[in-house]
Amino acid sequence: MPSLNAPSAYALKGNTISSTALVISDGSWSWGATDLAEADRAIVACNSNGVVVTFEGTAPTSTLGVPLAAGDHLIVEGNDNIQALKLIRSGGSDAAVSVQLEKYS
Repeated sequence: MPSLNAPSAYALKGNTISSTALVISDGSWSWGATDLAEADRAIVACNSNGVVVTFEGTAPTSTLGVPLAAGDHLIVEGNDNIQALKLIRSGGSDAAVSVQLEKYS
């Protein structure tokens, strides 16, 4: 039986997203030295309030990007897309998010 190439989670961080777009490599995430460089997949989970996410280089706004409501998640594939992740809150209140990084073995 062929084996499945399933991703392995190796890093999980949370952050508060406010009214200024925050890139995933911002120091406030406190990733390890190679965490982002090794990521093949990221799961972005919106834990409270809403956020808007972009992952192609554009800065998100409250109306431009992929909206996530509290309780939603987004799977981002590919290291270039992960490196370009940016988030901003979508409403008047800051949002709590978690990002789990995964890699294929």
